[in-house]
Amino acid sequence: MSFLSRLFTRNQPVEAEAPGVPAVPETETASSLPAAPAAEDPFPAPVEEPVAQALAEDEALAEAVLRSVERHQAGRAIQEAARIARQFQGTNAVLPLMTALRRLSEAGGTPWKDSERASVEKAIGEAIRVARASVDHLDWLAELSKDPSPTVRRYAMWKLGDLGDVATEALVEGLRDPDDTVRIWTAEALGPTSARDLRRARPLIAALEDRRSLVRARAATALARLLVRATTGAGYGNTVAPSAELVADAMAALGRALDEERARQDGPGLVEAGEAGIAARDIAEAVRHISEAKP
Repeated sequence: MSFLSRLFTRNQPVEAEAPGVPAVPETETASSLPAAPAAEDPFPAPVEEPVAQALAEDEALAEAVLRSVERHQAGRAIQEAARIARQFQGTNAVLPLMTALRRLSEAGGTPWKDSERASVEKAIGEAIRVARASVDHLDWLAELSKDPSPTVRRYAMWKLGDLGDVATEALVEGLRDPDDTVRIWTAEALGPTSARDLRRARPLIAALEDRRSLVRARAATALARLLVRATTGAGYGNTVAPSAELVADAMAALGRALDEERARQDGPGLVEAGEAGIAARDIAEAVRHISEAKP
């Protein structure tokens, strides 16, 4: 059974250890844990030695995280989780951390503190950031985007933005997230240079009425990028031109949002007024870009 298969079967309640089985000593290091043997292949693909070594060390660290969580050794699990996030790139570095977080959040009566929980979530977010995500990881990232932790959801949305149009549905869901920062990151992720999916347009128009100015600012920028690329690139590849109705609705919504942001700039709150100034600038730029776009 592969390591990842074993990993997904390890979310059962941890049973008490049999008498006479010693616990892993605190002084044991992750590098001393043996890597799982590779499955035999009659025609093995050549693997560069540094890559093979990194994968073996990655698996050893993952095992250390899981063993530590099983024994509620908070400090050690956080330390190993952080090492994975810093040193290894790819999904193998993230999945063990997600399992550790699940064990942490689902285990009742554990001595873990809120600060320790936050440290694990931060390590998971960092691991997602450095992961080499591809279209094959869409479902996995979509699941992370619904994680209980806002930190994990933010990084999942950010990484989904790298996948292009295939991630449209998952990203659109993120615009309704209860956490302001998650919505800000989601709106940003909806506007990469590779996006051509006009299904993003209506949700971005709706996001121009979000309660947070920075969400409105990012939504305006993403909407402008999307409509300009679709307009100027129509007829090339799979790019479809936006309808006149869609462009008109977008311009009307941007105009309303711009008026509201300018009014907020005179409000009493310094933070709110500052964010409104940023949003007014970005929305004005979006209006200009869409107006100047020619097929």
